[in-house]
Amino acid sequence: MPSQTTLFGNKIVLNIHEARDTLIDYLRSKGYSIVKVVPSNFGRHYIIYVRDPVLNDMQRYYLVYQRRWFESFPKYYGIPEEAVSINLSILHRIVAHEIPYIVWCNIDGKLFMIPSKKAQKLVRKHGWIRKTEKTGETVAHIPLSKLIKLR
Repeated sequence: MPSQTTLFGNKIVLNIHEARDTLIDYLRSKGYSIVKVVPSNFGRHYIIYVRDPVLNDMQRYYLVYQRRWFESFPKYYGIPEEAVSINLSILHRIVAHEIPYIVWCNIDGKLFMIPSKKAQKLVRKHGWIRKTEKTGETVAHIPLSKLIKLR
């Protein structure tokens, strides 16, 4: 099935599998070779193993698909910007398993990244943690300005 595009020809990313392909395409365009791709969190996320073309070492990225950025960040934290979200328990697991980077992809195919330890420090320091009203899960939020935009 061909991918969907916007009126302007930009690819629409509809799910974690398309997000995986988007990140893999980006990494390959930067010269990384993909070593393996492992589903995580019951297939809701991916861990992408790559070989760095310059250092020739193995690197890992934890990929999260978030259809839309968290638009209520200003309401909860008084900071006028959008944010990414991740379950706090998953963030702790990523850090515990020493996965160095977390990448988020949204419906527009935008990719944002942060070192996992930095993410954990930021959410603790600023208290960007809350229980969701809908599911009661404890979620961490990080404003987009604290992330590295990949594309």
